[in-house]
Amino acid sequence: MKSTLKDMADSFFSWGVAKRYKYGMAVAATGLDEISEKKKAVIDMKTTKLTRRLQREWGKLNPALQRECIS
Repeated sequence: MKSTLKDMADSFFSWGVAKRYKYGMAVAATGLDEISEKKKAVIDMKTTKLTRRLQREWGKLNPALQRECIS
C-alpha cells in the first residue's frame, strides 16, 4: 500500500500538481460492502478531517516550482 501511494504521489509531482495529500488505510477487502462499519466510520472521520484542512488552505497554494521550470 505504501509503495502505491508513493507511486501516485510521484506521478502527481511530475505532472506539476502543487500540493499532494495522501491517505491510505488497509481494509483487507475487495469491495466496499466487505469493509466493516467500524472501519468505514474511521475512514469517514479521517477523510472529513482532511477535507476541512483542504478547505482552509484553498487558494493559499502556490504553483509547484517544477511546473514553472517546465513551462
